[in-house]
Amino acid sequence: MSFILRRLLRRYLYLSVVSAAPELSESREVIADKTRQRINLMKLIFVYIVSWLLGLLSSMLVSYFYYDEPFSGTDLVGFATLSLVPALVVCALLYTPGLFYLKRRLKGCSPQWIFPVVSSLLLNTPVGFIILWQTGRTMRSSEAVSFVVIFLVMGFLSGIGFVWRCDDAGRR
Repeated sequence: MSFILRRLLRRYLYLSVVSAAPELSESREVIADKTRQRINLMKLIFVYIVSWLLGLLSSMLVSYFYYDEPFSGTDLVGFATLSLVPALVVCALLYTPGLFYLKRRLKGCSPQWIFPVVSSLLLNTPVGFIILWQTGRTMRSSEAVSFVVIFLVMGFLSGIGFVWRCDDAGRR
């Protein structure tokens, strides 16, 4: 099933690149490279969205099991709206440049375990300091723990997804 979807997506992107500029005489390799770049960008965006959603789910599970708070739509909407903008900023300004820098320094994605560890611990350090600074001023400690869980899970899954995207791009 995923093979069929991947094939249809490649075909759609190839046709959109070809139909967007028919007057340009680009070679097939250039068009294929642009299509590959679009697919990799979409995969990275998909990884970030899924990691944010799973981080949100894990935050709700922590508040349910650790603080004995029942699931409620208000908590879900509150954490979703309060964590969406910081998640976008962290993905755009910390995870993406940091993981690409690490990939360039290591000349590939060879030690795969290092990407999730670096993105969850090292790249989340500024977020941890901000949450620690705000704990007692604008949020309770249980909310701070929930936000820390969101960003730790999000960083770990973003690192795993980056390695998945990196391996998929390296096979071609």
